[in-house]
Amino acid sequence: MRNPQIGQKLDLTVSVNGTHLVKGYAVKIQYDPQYFTFLEYHPGNLVTGAIPLSSSAPIANGMNQAEGGGTLLGRSAQAKTSGTLGSFFFQVTGQVPTTGTYVSIVSVEVNTSATDKDILVFAPGTFGFKASYIFPNALFDFTTERFQD
Repeated sequence: MRNPQIGQKLDLTVSVNGTHLVKGYAVKIQYDPQYFTFLEYHPGNLVTGAIPLSSSAPIANGMNQAEGGGTLLGRSAQAKTSGTLGSFFFQVTGQVPTTGTYVSIVSVEVNTSATDKDILVFAPGTFGFKASYIFPNALFDFTTERFQD
């Protein structure tokens, strides 16, 4: 994302494929609170009737971590092969540096029970979006087209 404006709202939707039985899920997203504010989480369509859960809190490295998910408390797992886990909504609250900053998916968990779960962990900056402030410059911000060999 180039040149996000202060006040601009952004969303990050997380979907999965290849699931079998699902009773609950959780997604963790890291972001820099100097530049973004977590607004809300909307659950997706992977698990019908799941109780939505969300939170946001500071973590040790100066970043914040938002978490969103859902659970079927006291109910059986549902047979689902793919779907949306949910959407996370953020607002730009600070001028993004030219070096850029990330809103990164760092963990996705899908479970069938408390003991049967699959968790994928990602390094910050691998999935999500990078926001950076770029100054357009005719000498450095151009596209070249080749016409002849």
